[in-house]
Amino acid sequence: MRKVNTVLDKYLKQDYPYNNTKYRAARNIEELLTQIDLDAEVVPENNLDMLSRLIRSLKDEELTSDEKMIIEEIIQT
Repeated sequence: MRKVNTVLDKYLKQDYPYNNTKYRAARNIEELLTQIDLDAEVVPENNLDMLSRLIRSLKDEELTSDEKMIIEEIIQT
């Protein structure tokens, strides 16, 4: 999950205001991924479709445009 953490940290540790949509999207993705048992599951951080489906499944609703953008950035990192 190194790629995931690198990208999320970019949005969570910078000086983004807490009401910034990218901050909220990164925070939401981070919270959703804490539901995964990393000893039993692998986060597909190199596959856009699989990572998007995983997060959408955990969220149980469609992803926002900012969440999609962050997921794409994770894949490209």
